[in-house]
Amino acid sequence: MYLVRDLGGIDKINETTKAQIALEFENAAIECLVYKTVKAIEKYKIKTLIVAGGVSANNHLKKEIQKISKNKVKLFFPLQELTGDNSLMIGIAGYLNYIKNKKKTPKPNSIKAAGNLRL
Repeated sequence: MYLVRDLGGIDKINETTKAQIALEFENAAIECLVYKTVKAIEKYKIKTLIVAGGVSANNHLKKEIQKISKNKVKLFFPLQELTGDNSLMIGIAGYLNYIKNKKKTPKPNSIKAAGNLRL
């Protein structure tokens, strides 16, 4: 973000530079995901790893995860056409819940995040 600002803002950056910035972000995100995956495999002595959700569609991430597994872990990836972001499912579930219960939307500042809720 600082780089974009320092280059004069998004409107001042050419398409090649935008692509380079996006690639560097993707590389950094994948590096972080791989590092944390390695740590989890070691800490919990994981024998099977399922990579799913939106990130499982990323071929670069797949290659990096395959490199670190080195046959120490059974890897499972969904078919490419089955990968995707769950936000659509969450949105539909929320809409159907609203229709069924006719509850008013809470005020945004009254909502608390709970990352471990079950669906």
